[in-house]
Amino acid sequence: MKSTATIVSIAAGISIEYIKTHLGHDRVIRVMPNTPAQIGEGMSIWTSTGTTQAAIQLTGDILRTIGLEIYVTNEKLLDMSTALSGSGPAYVFLFIESMIDAGVKLGLPRDYSRKMVVQTVLGSIKLLNETDQHPSVLKDSVTSPGGTTAAALLELEKGNFKATIVQAVVTAFEKSTSMMKDANQ
Repeated sequence: MKSTATIVSIAAGISIEYIKTHLGHDRVIRVMPNTPAQIGEGMSIWTSTGTTQAAIQLTGDILRTIGLEIYVTNEKLLDMSTALSGSGPAYVFLFIESMIDAGVKLGLPRDYSRKMVVQTVLGSIKLLNETDQHPSVLKDSVTSPGGTTAAALLELEKGNFKATIVQAVVTAFEKSTSMMKDANQ
């Protein structure tokens, strides 16, 4: 490999230091994209070491073709991002699947339920993005005292919905950290 080449890695749990040590190469860019990149709606977090400004600029330009990108100087932030945005689509898809199944359980045809849930999620994300309001403010704007949404939110709170999501992300981060330690042994 030419000494002027830059290695780009998308491997979770494999540190830049590991790549440098095992490949004997100093120019490394590490990226954590997510699956919505397949349709140009991805989120990529990335960092680099030993690379040129031109390589950094080119990498940012390429990543912006598949969605948004955030360059971080601390590799640990990339490891945290793996748990949040790298794995994040799976969490979102599980939520969507659960909502669709709930609609079917209520008696809706699956295709209707899917269409309603997908549009509800898309619209909610767009509202969150365009209003720049905190999610709790938007949640409260949907919730009438004593209403159906309040009853549903209470049920989610009984099941520790929010705490379970937080713990799942923490667990994914811990797994990423563990994978990195195992790789370095």
